[in-house]
Amino acid sequence: MKEEQNKYVDDQCNACKCIHFSWRWKTANNEFLTPAEMNTDHLFHTLRVIWNNFMPAHVHVGKVKFYEFSPFYTKEYMSQAIKHLARELSTRKDMRLIHKIEIEQMLYYLTNPICQHYLKENPINERGNE
Repeated sequence: MKEEQNKYVDDQCNACKCIHFSWRWKTANNEFLTPAEMNTDHLFHTLRVIWNNFMPAHVHVGKVKFYEFSPFYTKEYMSQAIKHLARELSTRKDMRLIHKIEIEQMLYYLTNPICQHYLKENPINERGNE
């Protein structure tokens, strides 16, 4: 939740006496990892789970696994997650071919004018099973 996120940020900044906070993904094991600390498969699967849980069913990619996210994972946090995870994935040279194909499918959906129109008319739902 928001308090947990804020406490984590406060603890991090107090611990290192830093001003800049590095965004982190909260894992299923309650670890906080920067995208750079995650291996490539973990990065990809995390991004795909977010995509398949929050995008319309007709644009799901790969193996669909629905996941019950706790209240900690707000829409704002998930939006940040997509940006940070995708940015880090774009730097990886060891991504599997099938994962590259699925990423291209996601990008096609986001950049296709017809799909963009659909997204404007049908906002992203809470779960990808509309």
